Amino acid sequence: MDIDKFYSENPPETWEKVLGPGMHYHYRGEQVLEEILEFIPPNSKILDCGCGWGGTGRFLMERGHDVTGVTISKAQAEYIKDFPVIHADLHDFIPEETYDVAVMVECYFHLSDPRKVFDNLVPHVKHLIIVDVDCPQIYEVPEFGIKIGPREYIFGNLWKVGYVVQKFYEKVDYYKETRKQWKEGLKSLAPSELTGHLEKLNHLCHFEDHDLTLRDPKQIIIHAKRR
Repeated sequence: MDIDKFYSENPPETWEKVLGPGMHYHYRGEQVLEEILEFIPPNSKILDCGCGWGGTGRFLMERGHDVTGVTISKAQAEYIKDFPVIHADLHDFIPEETYDVAVMVECYFHLSDPRKVFDNLVPHVKHLIIVDVDCPQIYEVPEFGIKIGPREYIFGNLWKVGYVVQKFYEKVDYYKETRKQWKEGLKSLAPSELTGHLEKLNHLCHFEDHDLTLRDPKQIIIHAKRR
């Protein structure tokens, strides 16, 4: 899947109707971001990896942090005006500066080679925070270009490049409320706007028996530190 095209094919103004002014395209929105603050020292220099439409970066910037984003989507990079954004594929991205913290909010399972990405980050980033979804078994969601798996895969990839997991939480009640919010936003769209990525999201939100809901998914929050 062409992830750049997937996240760029619907215009920002359409996404704003679905996601609201915060532009949080991840499960549990600001609530989960409040929960990662315990791992972020005051006035940190933060690299937001896979920064999306800027929701996470703006949230952190408003709390006194210095944020730089990285996204593969040209449309997202051009949309964000609140903080500097680098348009790059994380697999090829090597930071030119050092950062106190890197955050990956629902970015990990888009990566085809996460170990390479971590290997590029570890000399430049002390703390790494990952928010994503994990399932007991490997599960592919081809329509969204992701392959979800057990948390042990994430832990192993972190360890092999020099990060050690300090703490993690799993949330089992994250899915339904977020889907409900997306569903309400999607109702505001004209039929002609329900194309591409948003058509797939609409399908996900309207089918209770979607395969993903049968795989016992959990939201996981991981704090890792460089050895």
